[in-house]
Amino acid sequence: MAEPYFGSRFQATQINSLTKEFKMKDNDNRAVKVLICDDDSADRKILREILSRVRDREFEITEAGTKEDISTALSTNPPDLILLDLAMPEKSGKVWLAEIVEKEIAPVVIITGHGELEDSFEAMRFGALAYISKNWLADLDIAVPTMKRTVNYALDQWFLERDLESQMKEIIGETKILICDDDPADRKLVKSYLEKLKRLKLNIEEAGDFDEISRAIEHSKYDLILMDHSMPHRCGIEWAEEILRRKLAPVVMITSHGSEELAVEAMKLGVSDYISKEMLSANKLYKAISNVLR
Repeated sequence: MAEPYFGSRFQATQINSLTKEFKMKDNDNRAVKVLICDDDSADRKILREILSRVRDREFEITEAGTKEDISTALSTNPPDLILLDLAMPEKSGKVWLAEIVEKEIAPVVIITGHGELEDSFEAMRFGALAYISKNWLADLDIAVPTMKRTVNYALDQWFLERDLESQMKEIIGETKILICDDDPADRKLVKSYLEKLKRLKLNIEEAGDFDEISRAIEHSKYDLILMDHSMPHRCGIEWAEEILRRKLAPVVMITSHGSEELAVEAMKLGVSDYISKEMLSANKLYKAISNVLR
């Protein structure tokens, strides 16, 4: 069987390049609490067996096969790691992922079935740290070492990101952000996501048209500008070009036109990141902000 494929964030070089190993912080000796979310009891059994064969960590495993089981497990016994099947009944794995990421409950590893590769990529864009395929679960010679790498990576990455968040909050202090979008509903949505980032101290301002943007960048200084591509009178790319040429602030483009061509055009100008509105979330915005200000 071929070596299992992992998403772009799951790379051996990333694991090996961690400057320190982020264990379970103050609870190094306790078992890692793993929640397996899968409606197929046979798959849950296999995942439990694979975890039991990972020798360098002890696991306390909880299984959840229904919406009610998952809700109960998350509320009564919050896990350290979640293995989440995308094809859950009643409430899809994507919906569960969005809630878990939004509430920052625990790192998530997606369990994906045949034909769900694109869904796995999408899940990782929305906050999952890695994915593993059910196609290789039966082969323990592959499954056990791969599960070990996946678990170690997910936990280490989770704690590494939060350690960096803590350092950023101490170093950066207040971050002033300008949201530029002609649609009031979209500005409200972006602002609502930003306001959920309690771990950052943000000062948020808005601009909805040519005059408001002009006044804002002339009279105020910003740490970051979130710019919609489809602005009236002057497109977001042109605004970004001026802002970057004058070295006023880093720019992250936010647009409903999520084409690679627009992304390439924006990045060539020096835009720090590019987020389509279809993929917009508090977690996505946080990652963009932290990458710019780190």
